[in-house]
Amino acid sequence: MRASALALKDNKLYQSTQSSFAQCGFAENIQMMQGFILGMLARGLSSSDSKMLSNTVDILNGGVALSGKAIAIFTTLMIELERDLKQNTVNLFIPTAKDKASNKERITALSDVAHGVLLGLSVPDNEGNDAAKELDPMQSAPINVMSDPKSAYMEIKRKSAAAQEQLQTLEAIANADSDSELDEEDFECVATEVAAIVADTFTRNHIHN
Repeated sequence: MRASALALKDNKLYQSTQSSFAQCGFAENIQMMQGFILGMLARGLSSSDSKMLSNTVDILNGGVALSGKAIAIFTTLMIELERDLKQNTVNLFIPTAKDKASNKERITALSDVAHGVLLGLSVPDNEGNDAAKELDPMQSAPINVMSDPKSAYMEIKRKSAAAQEQLQTLEAIANADSDSELDEEDFECVATEVAAIVADTFTRNHIHN
């Protein structure tokens, strides 16, 4: 996976949308929005699903309808982020060392993205199932479950534990103290982990699409 090392000043999607985004009256910042979109896409929704917009209005915008300009920006973000995911690329909207942002600004941006991903992963999928589906053993049952139930159970248990661990990791990052100190190597490691969770979940839920 190609992930998150792209500086904001070099991120074409961020540069083409952030100014207009800030003027459109979204209730949350662009990092939270990116995370939410990535979470919904990873969850199993697609850019063609009307639930992407309705979920955003209901959950991120407090039920307040978006303007036509805001919808256009949201649609651009949604389509481009989905295109990147299909190419196994995740460039998070977080400052790198090249952007000369403060440590607090960088940790806050990373926490907001992680928080958004968590919220996006919590929305129902196209079949009306919520995020618990990720941890439901039968949702991950392999084809040979009847012929080799013992092996099937062990694989189910492994996948469920991995999904639970990923959610706990995102929660910890979302709740990170913005005043904490992270050296560059640690920061990049954490950012890459967020991107990897998104890419891994997207691949798992879209593999048969």
